[in-house]
Amino acid sequence: MTNEIIEPIGDYILVRPFDSAKETKGGIQLPDSHKDPQLRAEVISVGPGRMNEFGSESKPTVKKGDIVLIGGRQSGDLIEINGVKHILLKEDSIVALVKKESPVSLP
Repeated sequence: MTNEIIEPIGDYILVRPFDSAKETKGGIQLPDSHKDPQLRAEVISVGPGRMNEFGSESKPTVKKGDIVLIGGRQSGDLIEINGVKHILLKEDSIVALVKKESPVSLP
């Protein structure tokens, strides 16, 4: 079996979602309907961008390796690549970048 490589086109982005917590810290099991509507995911690959109304290309604001929040439950198409679930979505479905804060050293 060969590994598939998916290269998005236009302003499409391929992400791999992180597993949502299915239980609270206290051990209560949560049904799928109670999961956080914003999903965290890692950007796997990014299309070249889209053409704007002036005919020039708009470059994507995310890059491979970024951690992002995806808004809404119905954002993008769920696909399986080499046995791993991924989501193929348009860049405007991404609502935020998740950045780690640098540790602050106190005097």
